[in-house]
Amino acid sequence: MSPNLTDKQMVLAFKGQQLEHGDVITFNAAKVDPKASLGTLYVKRVIGLPGDTVEARDGKIYVNNQKINENFISSSQQKNTGDWTLNSLAVKNSWRKRGNYIRVPNNEYFVLGDNRKVSKDSRYFGFVPADAIVGKVKVPFWWSTSQAKKREYQSGTS
Repeated sequence: MSPNLTDKQMVLAFKGQQLEHGDVITFNAAKVDPKASLGTLYVKRVIGLPGDTVEARDGKIYVNNQKINENFISSSQQKNTGDWTLNSLAVKNSWRKRGNYIRVPNNEYFVLGDNRKVSKDSRYFGFVPADAIVGKVKVPFWWSTSQAKKREYQSGTS
């Protein structure tokens, strides 16, 4: 999720909350990624909700044929999104549940990492089932503030 979150950054996960487009979630990676070890959690951004159509054209993401605002990542990261449809991803990556995907299935979500060039996300492993989701991620204010001060100090800007 770089640059918005760093590897091993401490976050809070709130269970049982209604998910919306753009929410950041954590989930049990072993339930979706065949290469993930048991106990591994991934943190990704929700792009597609159940019933949504999702595709990428010219580095832009379209949900239900509407271009979404991705101001949380740089334009260079957006370009790394690629060009695809749900069905072309399913065929290319041999998702476990084979089918002709036009929409995100019921009780599943389409997620992307913010570091699009290297992220292992739904483009690679497919949809995230609702029962794999641990919760909606929030960064604790006190932690992120101290980290910001630490970064200012290390960079010599304080």
